[in-house]
Amino acid sequence: MVGSIRLMAFADDLVLVGAGIRTKRVCNEMNQTLANVEEFLWDKQLAVVPSKTKAMGFSRRRVRVWPNLSIRGGPVEFVQSHRFLGVLFDDRMSWSEHIGALVRSCYQGVNILRTLAGLDWGCDPKTMLTVYRGFVLSRLDYAFGLYSFCSRALLAQLNRIQNQCLRICLGVLRSTPINVLCVEDGVCPLSIRRSELTRRYMMRCRANLTSATGTRLAEAAIEFEENPLIEFPCPVHTVSHPIRGRWRLQSNTKVF
Repeated sequence: MVGSIRLMAFADDLVLVGAGIRTKRVCNEMNQTLANVEEFLWDKQLAVVPSKTKAMGFSRRRVRVWPNLSIRGGPVEFVQSHRFLGVLFDDRMSWSEHIGALVRSCYQGVNILRTLAGLDWGCDPKTMLTVYRGFVLSRLDYAFGLYSFCSRALLAQLNRIQNQCLRICLGVLRSTPINVLCVEDGVCPLSIRRSELTRRYMMRCRANLTSATGTRLAEAAIEFEENPLIEFPCPVHTVSHPIRGRWRLQSNTKVF
C-alpha cells in the first residue's frame, strides 16, 4: 500500500480506502496502489476487469472534476452510487438510495405476510412473526450501523414497514397504537433495537481486543478520555473489487 491507502478484503471483494486533504495527492497514491494490486493479482494468475471497475468520491466540498484514475491502461469511471456487499453507497452519504432499495426489498416480505394472513384461515400470529423476523427484520438489521445516522424521514419509512407487518401478524386495525403492537408482538421499535444491537456488538468487540474493530474501539476510547473534544477524521473510502472489478473512491471529511 502507498501513503494513506488501506486495503480491506472479504472473500474475493477487495476495498481500497484513501483519505487526505489534497485530492490530487490521494489519487496519485491510489494510482500507485492500483498498479501494485494489479501486479500482485497478475502473479496469482488473476486479472482486473477495467470495464467493471468503478470509483466514487465523498467530500463535503463540491468537486466538479475528480483526477483521473487508471488501471490496465484504461480510465476508471466515477459514479454517484455503487453497491458493495449489499450496501448501496451514494456520494452524498444521505443513504436515500439504500433506504429506497431496502424498502422495495422488504415489501416482498410484506406481500408474503399478506398471503399467509386471513380472518378464518391462515397462520397463527406466532408463525407470522417468525416469517416477519426471517424475511423482513433480518433485512432491516443488515448494515444498520451505517445508515442509522441518516435523516428521520428515511428512518420513518422503515418504521412504517415494521408497523405494517405487525398489524398483519395480529390482524388488527390500522388505527391500533404502535406501542400496543410492539407489546402484543413482543417486538421492540427499530430505534431501540438498533441501539441494543450496537451495544452488544461493541461489547463483543471490547471482549476480543485482538480483532481490528476491538483494537480501534480501544484506541478511540483512550483518545476520548484524554481529549473529549478531539476531532476524529473520517477516512476517504475507495471501495473496490479488483478480482470482480469494482472500485470506489471517496474524499476527505471530518466528524465532530
